[in-house]
Amino acid sequence: YDLKAWKWLVDNMSSLRKPILFWNIGAPYI
Repeated sequence: YDLKAWKWLVDNMSSLRKPILFWNIGAPYI
């Protein structure tokens, strides 16, 4: 997966704190 994209997701989750959004977008990268 794309490390930069993953980092972007992680950084955004830290501020948004929406696990559902994390799984919806993160799944394709796993």
